[in-house]
Parts: sequence; C-alpha cells; structure tokens
Amino acid sequence: MSKKVIKMSDHIRQSNEAKVGYSELMEGFIGPFAKEFPEHHDSEDVINFSIRAWNLANLKDILHGEVFENLLELSVQDREEKGLMTKMIEHKRSKFLEYDNFIIDFELNESKNSEIKLTMVTQDKESYVSDFFNMSEDDLEDEFFEREFDEDFEENFINRNAIVLSPKQPFYDWLNEVFPEDEFSEENNIDGAYIYLIDNNIENALELKKWLRKKFDKFFTRTLEDWLSNKKEWPQKRNFKMFNAWFHVSWSTSVFDLEESPVLKHDDFDF
Repeated sequence: MSKKVIKMSDHIRQSNEAKVGYSELMEGFIGPFAKEFPEHHDSEDVINFSIRAWNLANLKDILHGEVFENLLELSVQDREEKGLMTKMIEHKRSKFLEYDNFIIDFELNESKNSEIKLTMVTQDKESYVSDFFNMSEDDLEDEFFEREFDEDFEENFINRNAIVLSPKQPFYDWLNEVFPEDEFSEENNIDGAYIYLIDNNIENALELKKWLRKKFDKFFTRTLEDWLSNKKEWPQKRNFKMFNAWFHVSWSTSVFDLEESPVLKHDDFDF
C-alpha cells in the first residue's frame, strides 16, 4: 500500500477546480503515514480515511469529550486503524491548523501518461458546522461511517456457482421423531441453511436439476449426519423426489469473495 500512496503523491498535481490548494495539502497530510495504511487499502481507501481524519480534526475543537469520542468510534472500528486515525487527527491539528475548510468530496483521475490528478471539493467551516448540527443520525453515518467493500465487486468474482440447501418441514418432522424432547420447525430454525460452492459450468436450471439428480444423496446424507451420526435412524429409502420434498434448493452463478484473507479448507485450519 505504501508504494501506491507514494506513487500517487509523486504524481499528484493540483486541479484548477480545487479550492485553496487542498489537493496539494492532502498530499502533504498523507505523506508521513504512507507506510502505515493496511496493505488492502487502495488509493481511494487511503484518501477516504484521510478525509475523515482531516474533518474529525476540524471538529475536535467544536465537539468535546464523549460526543467527539462517539464520532471517532463511528468513523473507525479496527483498533490499529483507530490508532492511525488518532495520530492523523493530531498531525492535522499540529501542522495544518490554519486550514479549517472541511473536505466534502474528491475525485481521482488518471491521465494518459499515468499522472494521477486529485480534485478536492471543500466547504467553509461555518457552513459545514451549521450543516453538521442539522444532520440526522443517518446523515452522520453517511458522512463518517467507515464503509467496507467499496471496491470493485468484479475484482472479487470467483469461478464457482453456489447452491443453498435449506431443510423444509418434513426434515424437521423427522428430527422431532428422533429428538422428541426438542421442538423443531421450518419457522424457528432460520439458521439451518447449508451453502455449497460447486463447479461454474452449470448454466441453467435444467442442467442444475440433472446434476442434482446424480448428486442429491451426498447433500442429503451430509445434512443428516450433521444432526445425527447414527445412520440406522436415517430415512433409508431416500430418492430424488424425497430430497425435493425435504429441502429447498436455490442456485446462484454470481459468487463474490469480499475478504482479503485467503480461503482455507478444513485441512488448513489451525485448531
């Protein structure tokens, strides 16, 4: 991430639309912290984070004590990132105190020669503070809440289809026979779904039905075993018609992995 930020800073030039050189100010504001941003932050993440720090620094003399701390908590939840946010707030108050405009928007554009142009839109302190105290709770969240998954979803598309298997009432009727002391039903077991990632070469519902007709008992027995290990008590005459009567099956061809950490399978778990 640090290389991205440094590269961006090396090539930023102030837009004619920027007010009071705030694009250049932001470059200097971010610079000392370039290597401290998480690896998964791209340039837009860094700027969004830095804008929140800048605006919070401007608000610190207006909001005091618990009110400011609550706003800081809203703005960043991760402990390490909160430490970085706090340092940037104090840095702004120490080195950029006289620049009291609030940054309300920005735009990053890359030119043909790979030069990155940053445009900042600012609002004067009096107007921003007036608007701030008229913000609803939802408006405050929109302004300061740390959003996740703002990245391009297409970058996180994975080459799998997904099927979601949810037990129907006949499955819970069987459970009630096996465990008469409990009370199971489709209505009160909303967390009973199973998600399976499968090959993405299935292109339509008819192909899925043909595929399931061959594979259904693997899913059937996997679900039964999850509830009861004694196979003698499982329903013995299982067929595809029974499978459809006992389970809802939904299917998706759009599967996205929004996390940075790698996917681990069972053998890779560190128990």
